[in-house]
Amino acid sequence: ALYDRIQEVEVRSWKGRRSVGIQSGGMYDFYERMVQRLHASNGLRLLFSRHEDRDVAYILGGISRGVYRGLQFSYDQEYRRYGLGNVVQLEMVDRIAQEGVLEYDLGVDLEYKQRWSDRSFDTVTLVAMRM
Repeated sequence: ALYDRIQEVEVRSWKGRRSVGIQSGGMYDFYERMVQRLHASNGLRLLFSRHEDRDVAYILGGISRGVYRGLQFSYDQEYRRYGLGNVVQLEMVDRIAQEGVLEYDLGVDLEYKQRWSDRSFDTVTLVAMRM
């Protein structure tokens, strides 16, 4: 049910309208499994912003070993003037801080994330394949 709510917001976001959000292709299945696994391990952190009886934004992430990893957030394009991306980010930061979480991994270093971070670092992905 939570994932369905995420999808309802996602299709009304700019990402959904351009078919680049988590409602399409392999992203849908990947994040569906991610949400299920995080929920089962008590690591899921998910907030919705609502207007009247409708979800208009969400932020999705997970906690592992005391670190919060942001995964996705989106908001209904009709509400873009309200800065809901910032609103849900601030609320998530407040809530995880109350839990004692001291680190928020923003993921891939994109320009819009720099205002939310005090540092950045490079990571390397290694893939091992049996030949």
